[in-house]
Amino acid sequence: MTRQHAYRFLAICLVATLLAVFSSGAHAGPYRDAVLADNPAGYWRLESAGATISNEVAGSPGGTLVIEGTGEVSSMSGPIFSEPSNNAIWFNETVGSDNSNGALYEVLDAAAQLGSNGAYFAVEFWINTADGGQGNQNPVAKGGATAGATFFNKAGDFSFGVNTCCLGAQGVGVANDVWKHLVGTMERDTPNAGETTMTVYVDGVQVDSGIPMDGGNPVQQNDNSTNPFTIGGLRLGTNYYNPWQGKLDEVAVYTQPVDPARWTAHFNAAVPEPSAGVLMLIGALALLRRRRG
Repeated sequence: MTRQHAYRFLAICLVATLLAVFSSGAHAGPYRDAVLADNPAGYWRLESAGATISNEVAGSPGGTLVIEGTGEVSSMSGPIFSEPSNNAIWFNETVGSDNSNGALYEVLDAAAQLGSNGAYFAVEFWINTADGGQGNQNPVAKGGATAGATFFNKAGDFSFGVNTCCLGAQGVGVANDVWKHLVGTMERDTPNAGETTMTVYVDGVQVDSGIPMDGGNPVQQNDNSTNPFTIGGLRLGTNYYNPWQGKLDEVAVYTQPVDPARWTAHFNAAVPEPSAGVLMLIGALALLRRRRG
């Protein structure tokens, strides 16, 4: 076999190996596995923009699509390249700033599985912004504006809200069509009784942490135990507000403490690591190319 034939043979082997890695279960699901390893109370992968969304956590509720006016949802490609199935949901309110034209998934939580007035609450998801929509938008929420935790987007800033106060990553400068991994945590009565420490992470890195204050007094989250969990907008009573304009994926909620290092592990798990075989083939191809030169 000539050197040129050997080079072509190795190139074919490399392509075949890569196809095998991504089409087989050998490296399937590291992101999903990383999330489930930290015992979320609920985890919705948003693989299909149907009438319902399934929950990866056994016994935890799924969600039902609610459309107001001309709101729309559709399936799109997602950010989790390490997964064999990599879809996300596009939320389109279609006419800009009208609250009556949005779409969201409502997850009923009568059994108080997804949030409480307890010591810890966290939400995690991937976000991809788009033009249009209102100044304040709620990708995910648990309860209303005064009864839980909410991420919202305004002019490229992300904040984690509790009651009428918020803490967040202002000035992140998120560009449209760029996926970002977001996490917000609340720890009640931390570091002192009557205080709540809130922390925000972007792409696995802590960007803000502190105790939200209102008039010089620390703000506590209200009981959100039986409020619905909503994905794609905010529900207040029987009305829906602040529809999200953009893509969402891999929404998870936690009611038990998670080691902060795990948020970085989740983010890193979104990109597949090459197998030893792939690395050997890449090295062999590089060596042959060098010798040919």
